Amino acid sequence: HIQHEEGFHTYWQNPGIVGVPTTLKWELPEGFSASEISWPYPEVSDMVGHPCHGYERDVTLLTTITPPKNITLTEARVKVTAQWMCCAHTCFPGNTELSITLPVGEKKSIDPRGQALITQAQNEFPKLSTSWTLSLRPTKVDAPLEILFTTTGEETPSYFFSTDGQISSNLKQAFEPTEKPKQWLLKIKRAQYAPEGIGQLLGVLKTSKGHHLLKNSKKE
Repeated sequence: HIQHEEGFHTYWQNPGIVGVPTTLKWELPEGFSASEISWPYPEVSDMVGHPCHGYERDVTLLTTITPPKNITLTEARVKVTAQWMCCAHTCFPGNTELSITLPVGEKKSIDPRGQALITQAQNEFPKLSTSWTLSLRPTKVDAPLEILFTTTGEETPSYFFSTDGQISSNLKQAFEPTEKPKQWLLKIKRAQYAPEGIGQLLGVLKTSKGHHLLKNSKKE
């Protein structure tokens, strides 16, 4: 759980042109495993005039810890090293080690404060959208991306956060209505250091009513 002082921000999984995302390195008992971070929806922030993707609000990053099917331990010690970059007019890298020892038993015990933070974070996860779709128009390799956003609802798009960095954070995004109802076209230059290949696109779309996780259904 990250609490930000006023004016400061940390970074989303794809920060954009500046910043470093928060990382969690786990040390777990034998047979246990940890998932990747589940990221709540990001915000557009500013690092001394450079737009970036991150969090100014307090935010909880969740990881699922899965124990083995058969546990012989009477207690399990879970340890994590967290590293982050927190910025305002300048940046302050930070790290800390956190650990907790949990008893192993038949009954569960829930920490009310922790449960509240988990619930809030889960409510901020962008869900794979059932009302929005995206597709890529075929373009030349060096041409701008042409992304079509279509909805069955009554929302309008305002910003697309590219999960893998194919779209940079320093370019203005203009969604143009097409000839089809409830469809918008985003033409935008592909980021200079984007991953190779543009067939698959995944990201979070901010709209007038919320945030949606989107990906094209096939490579185009």
